[in-house]
Amino acid sequence: MLKIAVCVSGGGTNLQAIIDGIENQTITNTEIEVVISNNKNAYALERAKQHGIKSICISPKDYASREAFNEDFLKEIGGEEYERYSSMFDKHIALEP
Repeated sequence: MLKIAVCVSGGGTNLQAIIDGIENQTITNTEIEVVISNNKNAYALERAKQHGIKSICISPKDYASREAFNEDFLKEIGGEEYERYSSMFDKHIALEP
């Protein structure tokens, strides 16, 4: 089973498409393990909740610097989850200096 994290910032239409694909089995052998948003008001967090998917919000606006945000973001993902998602973080533009 492929476990994925979905990063969102708004309404979550792409998240919903993934959820629908998993539910109707056009996307197979996949589970959304966590939804991560930088916006506490993102409707995508509600979509995750409605489907019983863990969701967290970590906003750079709550930090004095981007470095501090990045550090806490990676701490929140932490140990095993960070290892699981590290290839995504290596490519995520928002985490680049």
